[in-house]
Order: sequence, then structure tokens, then C-alpha cells
Amino acid sequence: MTNLKSVLIQNWQKRWLRRSAISLFLVIFILIVTPFIIQYSITNLIVNKGAKNAEIDDINLNLFEGTFELKGLVITTKSDEQILLSYLYADINMLDLFSSKIVADKIEVNGIKTHVHRDDEGVITIHGLLLPTAAEKIEETKTNSESVEPIKFGVNFLSLKDINVVYSEPGFSQHKNIESIELNNLKSWDQDSNSQLKLTMQVNQAPIDIDVDLKIFHPRKQIKGNFSISTLDLSRYEKFYRSYLGHLNGHLSLKSNFDISLEEDNEQFKISAQTDNTLLVSNLDFSYQELVHTTKQISWKGKTGYQQDGSLDISGNLEIAESKTIDAQLGYLIMSLDSLKLNDLHTDINESTFSQLTLNNIKAVMPDKSAEFIQLVQIGVNEFQFNQKDAFLNIQSVHLAQPEVRLTLNKDKQIKQLAPLLKTVDRLTATAQAESNNSENTKAGNQKEESNAIAISVGSFELSKPGKINFEDTSISPNYKTNFELQKLLIKPISSTQPAQFNAVIKQGGYTLYDINGTGQLFDPANRLNLEAKVKQLDLPPVTSYTSDAIGYGMKSGVLDSDIKLSLTKRQIDATLKLKLDSIEVVETNSKTAEQLSSASGMSIDLALSTLKDSNNMIELEIPISGNIDEPDFDLSLIINKAMGTAMQSASLSYLKHALQPFGSLLTLYELAKAASNHISLAPVLFAANSLEFKEQQQDLLEKVTKVLQERPNIKIKTCAISADQDQVAIKQQFIDEETSRLKQKFEKDKSKDAQEKLKTALYPIVIDDKVIAQKMLDLANQRSAKVKAYFVDTSKIEPNRILNCLSSIKTEEDQLPSVELQI
Repeated sequence: MTNLKSVLIQNWQKRWLRRSAISLFLVIFILIVTPFIIQYSITNLIVNKGAKNAEIDDINLNLFEGTFELKGLVITTKSDEQILLSYLYADINMLDLFSSKIVADKIEVNGIKTHVHRDDEGVITIHGLLLPTAAEKIEETKTNSESVEPIKFGVNFLSLKDINVVYSEPGFSQHKNIESIELNNLKSWDQDSNSQLKLTMQVNQAPIDIDVDLKIFHPRKQIKGNFSISTLDLSRYEKFYRSYLGHLNGHLSLKSNFDISLEEDNEQFKISAQTDNTLLVSNLDFSYQELVHTTKQISWKGKTGYQQDGSLDISGNLEIAESKTIDAQLGYLIMSLDSLKLNDLHTDINESTFSQLTLNNIKAVMPDKSAEFIQLVQIGVNEFQFNQKDAFLNIQSVHLAQPEVRLTLNKDKQIKQLAPLLKTVDRLTATAQAESNNSENTKAGNQKEESNAIAISVGSFELSKPGKINFEDTSISPNYKTNFELQKLLIKPISSTQPAQFNAVIKQGGYTLYDINGTGQLFDPANRLNLEAKVKQLDLPPVTSYTSDAIGYGMKSGVLDSDIKLSLTKRQIDATLKLKLDSIEVVETNSKTAEQLSSASGMSIDLALSTLKDSNNMIELEIPISGNIDEPDFDLSLIINKAMGTAMQSASLSYLKHALQPFGSLLTLYELAKAASNHISLAPVLFAANSLEFKEQQQDLLEKVTKVLQERPNIKIKTCAISADQDQVAIKQQFIDEETSRLKQKFEKDKSKDAQEKLKTALYPIVIDDKVIAQKMLDLANQRSAKVKAYFVDTSKIEPNRILNCLSSIKTEEDQLPSVELQI
């Protein structure tokens, strides 16, 4: 025993052994004490940062194995809120430390619950505890001559689970529940290494999944993988839209496969990205400037490419269901549609294309349910191409199905249905202008770049199913109201450079038909347009308000058929209207306009119509119209008025001249008054002097006039008899002859010389009283008038009320013939 003790004392006295023992003791002490020091340091640091209390259940540290384990960290803030960290475990590969690498073989963090707040100045607190600021961090120093070798680090496996964080900042809060985060194979020293990151979490109860491969240490960094989020509530993000949106509701879901590259070049980062996305927005509801928009669903499936040069390339398909926009201030529907489908969309910096766009059940501008401006069952657009660089728009075809349009003209001839929309546009324009005036970029906005006009080409524009137009004009009295059925509409092509062919067939009121065909430059029709139109069975009484303005007459009855040919060449109009009027009757409604028409025709409208109507009560009229539409005095209504008057005059006289040949050469037109109360005087019926016998060929004339009366049942004839100079001479001679005969008989028995002298004196001169001659002439004229009427009534069987005798007259001018003038 004594020997053992002495041996120990001798060994202890040896320096190396003594040092070793002390070192071992110190290591053991440090290993035992270090966890407590760490625990104290952590809790003390947390309390110094403003916590009320900090507790740790347990800390395990194994420096040899490089493991660190912390359990049950509870931080109590001064507001008695708690920050929880249930479990933290780190396993550091100690061998890698000798290679200047910090590599964690495994890191696990479980059960974090906290509240993170960021104020307006960017200061972040956790349950009121300040995080270290940049000023508190140790500033790295570098010498000009030495470069600092970055620390190599890595993580073979990182796992975070059950982490609940409430993030807030002024006007915004978000609850994040991270179910799990896993990171594998992170190696900072290997630029070709691929790391894997998987994340499953919820943001405001919206599930989010991320699964990506990371190449973040390569000069060309890459992130590639999948991202999905489901039913994210958009209303939680009011802070980010309230400056321009009144409200925003809806849910967003997104699935995305992406490949993102980030490359540094001359201290500038260049990004390129390719994504394959499926986006769904449901129950969208937002407002802007009191415009409220709702959409049941927006669905997008497509690809997006972003290149390093900043160019963006998008392709895919879009669907929208049950969308509408209303003006909440004025309380009307601006537009709604049941569905929109956009197929094969592709757009980049130079060009935008799609194969088909279909919109179903569109309604536009509806102040109430019974007064929509436009309603369409379907709009289809096929093969759309817009080249921004070349300023060219090309569409293969556009079709409309069952359009219904309601047009009401108010007293100012404005479309009533558009009135609320114009107010909305004015309001938005005023708001935009006010915002522009307050912008710092107002000066720059005054400089506008000149842009080339877009060249447009639409292969065809077609009505695939018939439509309707409900039209009402309240600007005229009486108001005009009618319905049109669009049976056919085809235009091809619609081009800014080529002429188009067009055809439209419109039915009105069940039987009126409009057939319109033509060619022309639709973008500049005044330069070139050729049009042919046919109108069949148009009832005239309903359009009396328009005829009153145009010609000064309303339509009591009548039906119109018309052929219209119109040509516009370099703004010069050349048109012909062929009118066929059945059973037309008119009444004067505007004396001034009616006078213009009568003056142009040289006769009253009643007279013209009576002359033009045939035995079937029909009128055929051809009206030419010409002029330069740029002339200051070019007024189409006045031109039509004048042209119609000239056409009526020409048609009336042409018919009568033709019907009375060869007597038509004697046809004349007499103007009796400037108010256009005129008549047409036909070739007169000639009589022998002082006789009731017709002169040669007068029977033929009467027969031709009879034919006119039979063909024109509305014509009435005035018979105005005239005793002329020839009658006066013959009547006077007849009186002289009769007096001479009487005197000769008186003195014939007395053969005395005295009696013969008396006879000679009595015979020279024989004076006849002018009054007696005049009376005889009037009697003769009356008898002639009666004879002509008797011919028409008894011989030609014309109704007596159509033959009117006028006051007989005596005209002794040299060129006046004994006659009966026939006046219509």
C-alpha cells in the first residue's frame, strides 16, 4: 500500500502526466458545464432582447460527435405571449471541419409557434422582441491586398416541421402553417451539385406545395420544379390593391412547372424562365371607380417564357365563365357574358395570335332587364394574328349568332341605350385626367410618338344565325317604331387596303324585304363604293314622319318597291332610285318643304300623283341623284326633294306625250301660281269656227284622252271651252248675213228707186252689237264644253264626276283657235 502511494506521488510529480490529467479534467468539466453555459447564454440573450422570461427544458451537446439538441424553448414576452420551439437537433460532421467546411449531416427543427411583425420602417420584431439590426452585426473587413476565402458550408438533410408563424405589417396579416420543409444535398463547394427542396405549408388556410431542384452555387444558377397553391383568399391582400381597387374577393389556385435560370454578367443579373401553368380564379369580385366586376371562374392553362433580353413569350388556352361588369353609381349592367374561350393563344414582343375566340350569350349596356342595347348568342373569331412590328392585323373570319340590338333615338338623335355608358366613360376619363395631372410624368405625356396606321384584314364577317333590331325614333313626331330581322349578313374581306363585297338581307314587319349588295372600300366608302339595293313591300304610312321632313308630305296610304343603284367615286355620288308606288295617297304636312317639291316638279303633288298613277293605281318613277358630298351646300334631303320633283315632272309629261301621240307635241305646262297650284293642259279639242263640229283628227284625240282616263283612274279632266277670233268673225258674219237676208226680203217687193236706195243705205254698213256677239260666243263655248263632256260620259263611259266643266271664255288673240282645253 505504501509502495503504491509512493508510486502515484512519483508519477504525479511528472509534468506531462500532471498536465494531461488537468487537461482531461478541464475537458470533462467543459463538456459538463458547456450545455449549461449555452442554456444560460441563450436565455440571457433573449431576456436582454426584451423578453420577460426564457426557458429551455434541455440541451444536449456532444462535441465529439458534433451533435446539438435543444428541447422545449419557451419565450414569454412582456405582453405574456409565448414563442415556442419544441425541438431543434443539429448533427455537424466533425471531420469536415478539418477541411474548412461546415457541413450539417442533419438538422431538424420542430414545433415553432410565433408572431412576426414588420413596421413601416422595416423593423422586424417577434412577439415584440427586436431582431438584430444591421448596425449590430459585425462588419466584415477586407484588405486591399488579400481576398477572403468564403466559408464552405453544406447540409445533407434539413427538416422543419409543424411551424406556425403569424406575419403582420400595417394593413396586412398572414398566417403561415408550415407542415414540412426538407432540404437535401446542399454543398457550397460543389457548383454542379443539385439540391432538393420540398415544402408543404398553408398560407391563410391555402395549401402550398413546392418541390424543386436547386443549383444555386453554379455561375448559372437554376431553380427547377413544381409549385402549387390552392384556393388562396384574395381578400386578405387589401393593402396591396386598395389604392386603386375598392374591394377584391375571390380565390386563386395555381399549379406551375418551372425552370428558372439566373446568370450574373458584369454585375448585372440576367434571368430566363420557362413555366407551364394551370391557373384558376374562382368567384372573382372587385370594384374600380364604382365599376363592379364579377366572374365565376377564370381558367388558364399555358406556358410562359421569359428570356434574358427581356422578351416575354406566352401561349395557352383561356376560359372565363359567367362574367359581368356593372356601374354601381348609375345602377346598370355594362356587359356580361356566359362564357369566353380563347384557344391556342400565343403572344410575344412582336406578335399575338390565337386560333379561336368564342364568346357566348353576351349582353351589353342594360339599364334594366327589358332594355339591353346589344344581346348576342355568340361571337366567334377564327385565326387571329396581330403583328405589332409591322402594324398588321389579320383575322380569318368573324361570325355573329342571333344578335339582338335595341336602338332608341332620343330628341337629340342620340342613341338612348348608350346614354349611361357615355356617362360612365366621361366619369372614368375625368378621373384618369385628374390622376394624369397629378402625376410627375405629365410633361412626358405631352410628347406622343407617331405610330403607323394598322393595316387590317378580316377574311369574312358573317351572320351565322339570324338576328333582330328593335328600332324606335322619338326625335320625330309621330314616333317611328319597327322591328328588323337580320336574315343574312356577309362581308368579305374587311380590309384597309382592298375593296370588300357585301350582302345583307333584312326583313321588316313580316313582309318588307331589303336586299343589299355591293363592293367598296369600307374604311373609306366615299372614295369608292358601289351599291345595289332592293326594297320590297315597304308600307309608307309608318314612315310618314320621315317623308314629312324630306318632301313635306305625309303618307296616308301606299306601298313602295324600290331598286337603288349608288356609286361613290372620289366623293362624287351618282345614284338612281327606281320607285314603284302602289295606291299612294299623301297629305301635306310641311308647307315650306312641300312648296319646294312642287316648285321642282312644276305641279302640285296631287296633280303629279294623279298623272303618274296607272289603271292599277301604280306609279313607277326613276330619280337620279348626283353631286359632290364635300360641297358646302350638299344636302342630301334637298337633293332628293329636287330630284323627286324633277322626276315627277319628267315622268308625268313623258307619259302624256307618249299617250297622246301625235298630239303630245302640243302638250304644255302652265304655271298658275308660285304656290305650285298648277295644272297640265293637254292638246285642245279643236272645233270649226262658229260650229260644234270637231275638226279633222279630233275624234282620235278624244279616244287617246279616253285611254289616259281609263289608265289613270285618279285623273279628273276639266273642260274649258274657248271662243276664239275665228268664232267672232264667223258669228259676226253670220249676223250680217242674216240681217242682209232680212233686209233684202223686206225691200224685195218694193221695186221703186227710193226703196232700193233705202236698202243700200241699210246694208252699208250693218252694225252688230258686240254684246250680242259676245253672248253668242259664250253660248257656243258652253255648248262645245257640254259636247266634249257628253262624249266622255256617253261614248267613252267615263264617270261624270271625273269630267268637270269650267267657266267658258272668249280669247281673240290671233293664235287662239276655237277649242275646248282639257286640263288635268
